[in-house]
Amino acid sequence: MAVLASTLFGAGAAMQKHGMAAKFPKITWSQLGGQFPSIIKTLVANKLWVGGIFVGIAGGLVMTQALSTGDITVIQPLINLTVVVVVLIGVFFLGESLSASEWAGVAVLLVGAVLVSLSGGELTSKTPSGSALRIFFLVVGALAFFCLVVPNILPKAKPDVMLALAAGVSFGLNNLALKQITIIVQGQLGVFDITSIDAWKIAVVTWPALVIAAGNVVGFIAMQMSFSHGRVSLTTPIVTVISVIVPIIAGVTVFQEQVGILRWAGIIIAVAGAALLSTRNR
Repeated sequence: MAVLASTLFGAGAAMQKHGMAAKFPKITWSQLGGQFPSIIKTLVANKLWVGGIFVGIAGGLVMTQALSTGDITVIQPLINLTVVVVVLIGVFFLGESLSASEWAGVAVLLVGAVLVSLSGGELTSKTPSGSALRIFFLVVGALAFFCLVVPNILPKAKPDVMLALAAGVSFGLNNLALKQITIIVQGQLGVFDITSIDAWKIAVVTWPALVIAAGNVVGFIAMQMSFSHGRVSLTTPIVTVISVIVPIIAGVTVFQEQVGILRWAGIIIAVAGAALLSTRNR
């Protein structure tokens, strides 16, 4: 399920990037504030961009189901495969090119994903205390806000990178909130099923649902703006890596998941591969 989710995320991101770039080469905060209705109207009229949104939503639903059956320290590293999907689409369909080091990053990422998948998928997450989880959300949320405002404060800060970082942190918190929702639903129903109406009734009234709503808005806007400033094979790896690291940190510290040597090796290698794609990007 995690592999399917990453495939859907990658395809959706590439579709959004192509639709965004075709209409808006670059978007600034002033343009977003002054032309928001016209920007949204133009994007909604772009079938490719809208299709990318729905493909991404489908990926989110599949990932939520995956989180209910496995540790977040297993599911999140596998989501790194989104980077591979995006890179291949960028090369073969969007006309982007990769250097030898970037192809090496793809290979390293795949090795890490294989190691994570071999480390076992048993569920070891513990129900965290509400205070610990809320503190984690507040601290990391403040980091996302910092990344959003830095381009306006420091002229030398690269807007595509900082906006991608803000999007990654926001989506990482979303994934963490999704994990907490699955735990809450399982505690009341005994099992989590994404197709269950009862599960949805419980999920939408939980406090993590508010985090997801806010995080999606911030992450979505930041990612679309980063797409307008940079290449899809640069911005998406940054978003993906950060959105994976944030839940992994919480999985170990807040959810107290049992992470063995093989899984740690896979996590580090997978994240390193995605990071290599970002830092060696031409």
